[in-house]
Amino acid sequence: MQYAVWFVRLVYAAWMIPAGLNHFIQLYPQPTGNQPMSTEVFLALIDSGMFTGVKAVELLAGIAVLLGPRLPLMLIAVLPVSFTVWYWDTELQGWWTGSAIYGWSVLGCNLFLCMAYWNSYKAMFANDTKPQLPFPAIPIPCPLHGLRLVLGAVLVITGMRYFMPPLLSFIPVHEWNDPMAVRLMAAFDASGLGAVARFIHVITGLMLLTNRHVPFALAALMPVNLCGLFIALLIEGNPLLAVFALAIVTVNALLMLTYLPAYRGVLEGGALADGEGPEAGKNYTSLFANPLVGAPTAAFLGGGVVLAAALAFYWKVVPGLNSMTGLVTLAIPTAIFAVGFARSLTRQRA
Repeated sequence: MQYAVWFVRLVYAAWMIPAGLNHFIQLYPQPTGNQPMSTEVFLALIDSGMFTGVKAVELLAGIAVLLGPRLPLMLIAVLPVSFTVWYWDTELQGWWTGSAIYGWSVLGCNLFLCMAYWNSYKAMFANDTKPQLPFPAIPIPCPLHGLRLVLGAVLVITGMRYFMPPLLSFIPVHEWNDPMAVRLMAAFDASGLGAVARFIHVITGLMLLTNRHVPFALAALMPVNLCGLFIALLIEGNPLLAVFALAIVTVNALLMLTYLPAYRGVLEGGALADGEGPEAGKNYTSLFANPLVGAPTAAFLGGGVVLAAALAFYWKVVPGLNSMTGLVTLAIPTAIFAVGFARSLTRQRA
């Protein structure tokens, strides 16, 4: 299992780092899609500025996957991006196209690594987690308990208003005025991404109302709510809508703070994947991220096979400029691996 995790980490990082960096320093032409709907969504994201945030998350997540800092946190932070890439490459570009292969690969690698670090996430799915403030001496105010129900109700009602407008027509909806906001929201609605966001609101809202897997629901909500705040505040610029969106994000963050113990496994450093051990040579960090750990020479045999497989994958399987950028990225763990191996030989001779 540890070798599979190492291989996926190397391959995934070698894809995500160039993909994120390419937005800030052009390494290759950015594909914008070859279908009308996929192109419209892509250009709307770029012109609105949201694409910069997407690519920043990709880049930071790729660095975390490659070198290890706060990896469980970055894996779930980038999961909405991976899902959007998959949706764009499959539903919008075409399920039986070359793009779909990339979409399935990105999402598959992300999910595989999340499962490999399940021990870091499982507390988020517990039903017996009790809310508490980070400061044990301060009791939870009674109104704070009600915020979960209020947030859940707002999410369910507004989400269902999107899916069943005739039945809930008495609930007011915001009419977009800014041209960029109109264009972006129209692209989201036409592509189905708007329905995905509302579906997440409905499902997580029900989870909050029924007190089921609350820490997970709050974490799943945050990316959607942050996107809503970005559109309301920086694109639409409507004061009332911006206050409402800011209130939603604030309540979301405050409730997450009260469930902080459930996120401890995600936030702490040094997490080990399934099959890894804390001993030098038994985990990814000691071979590919930190040459000073002092892994034994024997450990570099298995690690070398994994590294060679990742290099061969980008050399033989990945086409075009993505092959070159992937190989350049893999030069970093290759150099770290070589230094660590040389140090192990020096210790062995001594």
